[in-house]
Amino acid sequence: MKFAVIALAVGCAGTALAANIQGAAITPGEGLATVITDDTATGSVSAAPARPVASEALRVIDMRSGASCKLAQDRALGPELKPVPMNPDCAATPELKAVVYWKKTEDGVLVMADAGGQPVIEFVPGDGVLYESQSPASALLTIVPARS
Repeated sequence: MKFAVIALAVGCAGTALAANIQGAAITPGEGLATVITDDTATGSVSAAPARPVASEALRVIDMRSGASCKLAQDRALGPELKPVPMNPDCAATPELKAVVYWKKTEDGVLVMADAGGQPVIEFVPGDGVLYESQSPASALLTIVPARS
């Protein structure tokens, strides 16, 4: 039983560390489970449920160079192309130089397009990150919640 508690605690700590490295905002009481209980009388182990972390911005990270930049989050992003609220420092990432518009498809794919509406980068929902680039294959970009 104690092994299960230790394994759960180590898993939570590892996830928190990975999230902080990737730039996700985790504050006390948000994000990962913070309360672990061990009831030796019943043999049960439980953890407080995780809550989503709110952020007003997104951070795009180029996994090749480590460069990153912020985008304003658009919670109403849908299937219609909209201008990307991108900071000028995003031009340091080659794939982002041509991006002007973005949209989210019905299946959750985030598409960034050029001035003509042609897709430049496509992101899929990620494991441990909000999005990770899918195409082109040469783009190694992730999108995470930005810290303030």
